[in-house]
Amino acid sequence: DALHLAGHLGDTDFKTYYLWRGMRDLTAPEEFLRYGGAEAACMSTSRTKAVVVGYAKSKKPLLFRIKVSSPMDMGADISWLSTFPGEHEVLYPPLTYLKPMIRQPIKGCEGFVYTVKPSFPS
Repeated sequence: DALHLAGHLGDTDFKTYYLWRGMRDLTAPEEFLRYGGAEAACMSTSRTKAVVVGYAKSKKPLLFRIKVSSPMDMGADISWLSTFPGEHEVLYPPLTYLKPMIRQPIKGCEGFVYTVKPSFPS
């Protein structure tokens, strides 16, 4: 019956994975590490790290590694709308809050990778 089926829906484990966002020649202020931040507009991300690294290639790349640990952390997959399907684009709504977890330097340049956890308004 339906209640029996609903009880088993929670048995499915969601595997944590990462989305990526990159910008060139930017640095995040120190306050970002303490308080996090939000983007006022829609936030475009990609499932493909290589695509984001290409967009951010510069002297000071800024990469966000977005930790998706539950279906509630996931943006909308709009790959089917993209002119560039290889991007595997996932879109988050305006005011998505990014909580910083880790900052790591990028070898060979002055940039950083910030691992962040998204939270967006419902």
